[in-house]
Amino acid sequence: MTDSGREIRGFALYIASIALFGEKMNINNYKLPKSFLHTPCIACYVLWMILSDSVLQSLGIEYYPNRWWGLILPWWTLGLIPFTLMTVTGLNMLATPPLESLSTITDDYAQLMTRPPHEYEGGPGLMDLPLTVVNRALMKE
Repeated sequence: MTDSGREIRGFALYIASIALFGEKMNINNYKLPKSFLHTPCIACYVLWMILSDSVLQSLGIEYYPNRWWGLILPWWTLGLIPFTLMTVTGLNMLATPPLESLSTITDDYAQLMTRPPHEYEGGPGLMDLPLTVVNRALMKE
């Protein structure tokens, strides 16, 4: 391989890594957005999937992955989205205490109002109201 061929392949690898890993290119102090690089990547992907092996080899592309990966990776990605959503939802449901639990009402860091509201000067400030006080105010008992 000649030096110019290695330079071209190195530059192509540089562009591909930026497009895949989402870094911004700085060309003459002008930052190109990530979306600028997605179109060439998608075009290369589609051409790799459509063109035959002989056409790719005539273009000088001698090594490329098996086309099976070109089909299965998008399907795995599409399958990973609902799996991730279900997993996160399930973990949140496991981490949430049941409604009957006292921990849904208060916790160790709560500053409960211990005296009646009229005993505080200027109001009780920021405090957690006991559930009985809230029920009394709402139900007007």
